[in-house]
Amino acid sequence: MGKILNFTWAFVCLAGLASSEILYNKEQLELAEFSQFVQRFGKAYKDIGEAIERQKVFESNLIHIKEVNAKNLDWVLGVNQFSDLAPSEFADMLLGNVETEEVKGEYQKNLRIPTTIDWRSKNVVTPILNQGSCSCGYAFASTGALESAWALNGHKLTMLSVQQALDCSLGNKGCTSGSAKNCFTYMQTSGLTNSTLYPYSGSSGRCNKTAAALLVAKSSSYINVTTSSSNALLSAIVLQPVAVGVYANPTIWQSYAGGTVSDVSCGTSINHFVLAIGYSISATVPYYIVKNSWGPAWGKDGFMQIAVVDGPGICGIQLAPSYPVV
Repeated sequence: MGKILNFTWAFVCLAGLASSEILYNKEQLELAEFSQFVQRFGKAYKDIGEAIERQKVFESNLIHIKEVNAKNLDWVLGVNQFSDLAPSEFADMLLGNVETEEVKGEYQKNLRIPTTIDWRSKNVVTPILNQGSCSCGYAFASTGALESAWALNGHKLTMLSVQQALDCSLGNKGCTSGSAKNCFTYMQTSGLTNSTLYPYSGSSGRCNKTAAALLVAKSSSYINVTTSSSNALLSAIVLQPVAVGVYANPTIWQSYAGGTVSDVSCGTSINHFVLAIGYSISATVPYYIVKNSWGPAWGKDGFMQIAVVDGPGICGIQLAPSYPVV
């Protein structure tokens, strides 16, 4: 059949295993849902064996999605491009490990905190991107933070080079793991060029010093926001978008589709970075708005809401906040 199996053919083969008399039984309905998923996200598998295996994984994830949604929680789950991945595969593909430490950083205690901030409305947040199978959320979050800081400082909103942050910042481990703070240190000394001159490849490589030298934006320093404090993070977001570490627990994050994640048992072992671009403390469940780097088909058009609570925060969102100063 060639290297790639067209799912239409796989669907016909699988459907033929059931008689016409039980066309609408449980197995056929599950197969129809899998067919819709494959067509929606353009999935292709190398052979019938892989198609059957991915269908089993999809069905397991679908059971989890339906069970969680039946609880009427503050958030909902849904089918997305990751629904044919086991949670362990999802974690291996997208997440890494980051060591964090308690920081008595900075925040303006007397700063007035509006009830709502959304930096998207101020045109200082670039579009949602997709990191693919490279675990480099730290590079996307830190680059996004500099993009916003640069625009807020009076410059044109520009998409900067995530690939440069990935390849050139010291102390990080490419597509394995890294820290936004290491990227901010690099941006302070070397700045970033734009994403056209140094495009994202989806894998880490040697620093392209020629492209990196075509400087577009640079920071003068960066701020560590006081950890384990909702007031500190809210105050920082009032000033500009903030890179935050999170524990992207697969039971929630893999299939998140909307609402506000408020599960205090989410976990706090930071394995991913996102960009906090706003909040609403007037909502029934106060929440942060975070920009992710898993494409616009994930979450709420690529964004997520995480409940505001004190301490480490839901999914550890208040354990590693920082932002660049232009």
